[in-house]
Amino acid sequence: PENSRAFGFVKLHMEAMKNGQWPAATTTNSNLDWAIYHRSSQSKELVCQVSLLDFAGELYRLSFGEHTEEEIGTWGDEMAVLKDHIAESDLLVVIVNLSDIINGTPSNPRTRETMWLSKSVIDYATRNGKNKEVAIVLSQSDIYKNEIIACGGCSGVLQKYLPHVANLYDDLPVFAVSAINKTAPDDNGIAVPAKGFESEGLDELMEWIISKTPGFEDVAQNMIDTRLAPTVLWQKANDLYESYYKNLNLNTFERCAIAEELVDVIMQLRMANSKSPKTAKDASDVDELDSKAQEILQFEVSARDIMKSINRNECNTALAKLDNYAKSSPEIAAQSERLSSEIEYFYNKMRVNYKKSVLRKTIITLSTIVALIIVGFIGYFSFKFYQQKMYEKQQRILAEQYEESLRQKSNNGYDIVEKDGKRVAVWVAGRKHPTNNWLIAKENEGEWNCEKPGYVWAGEGKIAWKAGLIHPNNSKLTSATEIDKWVANVEGYVWDGEDKVKWVAGIKSKEFPHWISSTTQDKWTIEEGYKKKDPNSTFVCEAVWDVGYITSDGRRKASSTEGVWLNKTNCNSCNASGIIYSTDDCVNCNGSGQVTTKEICSRCGGTEKYTVDVICKKCNGTQKISIPCTYYYNNSYCGEVGANGKVSTYHGFVCDGCNGWGNVWGVQCSRCNGYGYLTCGNCNETGYVEGTCKECDYNGNVSEERTCYSCDNGKIKVKKDCSYCTNGKKTTKNKCYSCDGEGYIWQ
Repeated sequence: PENSRAFGFVKLHMEAMKNGQWPAATTTNSNLDWAIYHRSSQSKELVCQVSLLDFAGELYRLSFGEHTEEEIGTWGDEMAVLKDHIAESDLLVVIVNLSDIINGTPSNPRTRETMWLSKSVIDYATRNGKNKEVAIVLSQSDIYKNEIIACGGCSGVLQKYLPHVANLYDDLPVFAVSAINKTAPDDNGIAVPAKGFESEGLDELMEWIISKTPGFEDVAQNMIDTRLAPTVLWQKANDLYESYYKNLNLNTFERCAIAEELVDVIMQLRMANSKSPKTAKDASDVDELDSKAQEILQFEVSARDIMKSINRNECNTALAKLDNYAKSSPEIAAQSERLSSEIEYFYNKMRVNYKKSVLRKTIITLSTIVALIIVGFIGYFSFKFYQQKMYEKQQRILAEQYEESLRQKSNNGYDIVEKDGKRVAVWVAGRKHPTNNWLIAKENEGEWNCEKPGYVWAGEGKIAWKAGLIHPNNSKLTSATEIDKWVANVEGYVWDGEDKVKWVAGIKSKEFPHWISSTTQDKWTIEEGYKKKDPNSTFVCEAVWDVGYITSDGRRKASSTEGVWLNKTNCNSCNASGIIYSTDDCVNCNGSGQVTTKEICSRCGGTEKYTVDVICKKCNGTQKISIPCTYYYNNSYCGEVGANGKVSTYHGFVCDGCNGWGNVWGVQCSRCNGYGYLTCGNCNETGYVEGTCKECDYNGNVSEERTCYSCDNGKIKVKKDCSYCTNGKKTTKNKCYSCDGEGYIWQ
């Protein structure tokens, strides 16, 4: 148990059931928490926590059934707690009482409510909050064991009685649980828990819960392997099989019982194999043994059916049935002789037993008649003699009885005196009892007054303790139900031995509920969570629940339902900070992380014009140009421009040796080699020489002003990181509405 309420729940209910009583119905809402631990030889590890919501049925109906706003009333807070708990759970186990759905009828409100709420709570759990798995637990399975078998198991029960759940949720795990597997009738004939009762079916449920806990799947499987133990079942099945063939001298009924148990064990083995694959026995071996067991069972059931036909009057019916079975069953035919002998044996045994019974009854009847006759004769002859003796005996007994009465009265406070010649008993008031000094004779004859505190006269010289008597020396004490024990009848006090009382702090008042004795004598303090109904009263008075009261440690708050406390819990929505941080797309950059701004164009400086160096078209960037050759020779210039505007490349210089004729008196001129002109050595007959380009300032480039098309009115758009966010996201800080900025909630 993880809280005192769970601990008290277990202690109270278990004590009641061990004493043969059923626990009382739920009257207040309880959240009972347990922790499941896995203990090993080295450590103890927390597996998970399990909460049992033991709430009043009305709360479930209002939360998941049909209701009006008026019906909710003050249930609103509890409904929210229930729904939140179910939504946030990891697993959900819904308990269905089999008696509500099997014995109920469609017209029964409780049956309809059970069916509808079972579906509604699963619908809510699977459609809200965390993704979770759900299981159904069928309680009181011991009472409806036959019905579960008839339906083919727990899933069959769910399909038959809760079809809307079975059809909506496929493969829903269903467990059959019996909290109390043994009952006994009480004095009124009502079934109550029997001594030594146990619970059944919890193993499978707990294994399922643990198997669904991350990290503990192997632990759950080991539990299953240990509990189902296929190896043990396999050994048991083989032992039964061997026992069947070793005990051939057993009769058919005994052999059939062994065969039925064998088949049942094999069925258990198959289930164990499916759930415990690590330790499973070989399927082929199981199939082989199962086949043999089914053949044995089929034969023995047929043989048992034959034997059941025998009675003390005849066995022909059984023999005829044996012949019919032998025609269709080779196994029966092979065992026909043995079975015939067994039929004869049972038939003779029944006849002998019947004859013995009849003979025994006849002998008893005859013996009774003879004895009655003899007694009659003896009684008749002795009657007179008997009458005389009886009269004398009666007189003697009367005298003895009178003397005995005198002795008894003498022992009980009477004086024995002679009166008119006869001994008589005389009562004396005020005298002590002869055998008990605590008793004093009253005025009324035969009555005694007991002076011992807490005791009363109990007849003759006896005294007995009696509860409810005021102590003669202290009016604050009353005798308790236990002998020689006293209880204080004034609130706040307890018995302190002998005839003393003492004031004790922490005692609850019965006259004024919710008041507790304080450390100061005769002073009372109101129970936490309550207040005076009349705030002006200066004395102990009626107390009422103080809704909204917060304990001194600040950890609990009184809810709107009396007796129900809300615990101060860190708010999960804001991690107890009271602030919710939300990250959204930045409105400045629309989540892009960048914004566009206009800046002066770096190319044109905002003038919309820019100067650029281009290759000089005249020199093509070489810084060199061709100019006419100005070499002067023999009164001529090389590269002279002709009438066509072009520089002749063949005018050269006229050969001064042949005057341009190319020969001198018919002989080739050796100076110009017959060409008639001489080649300019300055331009190599091209007429041009290389000169420096002055258009490009001698660097090959010229400056050119252009219109700037990279900008708009001297401005260009530039993307920059947004200064209002980080990577397009803006984190804002707001007050948490779940806890109103407090950092905690009450639940």
